[in-house]
Amino acid sequence: MKKNPQFFKIILPSNINEKKLGLPPLFARSFSDECSIVDVARLSVGDGHICKVRLEKVEANKIFLHGSVWNDFVQHYSINVGQFLVFKYKGRSNFQISIFDTTACEIDYPMKTRSKVVKIKRGVKMIMNSLRKNKPSKVEIIDLVNNTSISKKKPGRGTKNGLTMFTRSKEAEITVSQNFVEAYQKIMHKGFDLPEWFKPTHPTYLMLMTNNGLRRRYGFVIALFERKYIGRDLEHMTIKNVDGTREWLMKVVWRASGGLVLSTRWINFMRDSDLKEGDVCAFELVEKDVFKVSVFPASA
Repeated sequence: MKKNPQFFKIILPSNINEKKLGLPPLFARSFSDECSIVDVARLSVGDGHICKVRLEKVEANKIFLHGSVWNDFVQHYSINVGQFLVFKYKGRSNFQISIFDTTACEIDYPMKTRSKVVKIKRGVKMIMNSLRKNKPSKVEIIDLVNNTSISKKKPGRGTKNGLTMFTRSKEAEITVSQNFVEAYQKIMHKGFDLPEWFKPTHPTYLMLMTNNGLRRRYGFVIALFERKYIGRDLEHMTIKNVDGTREWLMKVVWRASGGLVLSTRWINFMRDSDLKEGDVCAFELVEKDVFKVSVFPASA
């Protein structure tokens, strides 16, 4: 086999259901000796992200990418049936991957997040130059006007079905990722500011609807919010609209790398809410397993 061989894989229903992807037999035979030495492949993607995925060797010509990290990779890039991946082998179990959707065009890769955190007061606009300088992965908007905050009651007081409830106090935090800020400016050609009427009294996570996101069958809640407010003991969460007339029960899938995925009825939620590119959804965690959602339309 020639140096730096390339191959492509079309995503089939079995790849999604079984959560693994087989390498072509001809390549697998040539790669088999290396695979007997290492059991991890490094996948480099167009956005600069590098993912270490487990390899499963069944026979000399049957090698699979599999495991929880591979499943996270599929979910993160919204890889679905009918899409295809182009692999270029760089040696020593390193692969360069390009992802193409069902239009045969390469996808717009999600932007990478960073680890720094900044806080700004409510009413102070998210100034893009300031955010770029600080390079935050999260912005916590502290509501000093509404005089509310988040506190937890002790177990046994103010609890429901064993779940700790949130109560009002002095401030409420609104969490967004750096991806949100950059993507919003790219779509709307302006910075994002919260509507003056929106005054949540519980922790809130903002999600921007992008074209890629609208094609996904799930919604993703970042690790920073999940770890601080939700924990890892839930199997389902409910999303309710503001007036309480509609609700959607979601299955919770926990990602090994952090964060959670809301699935099962996510498509129903997007369709029923008539979500479009540029819309912003504010998910307010009114109970440990309940989000109340407010939608800020892009057209507003």
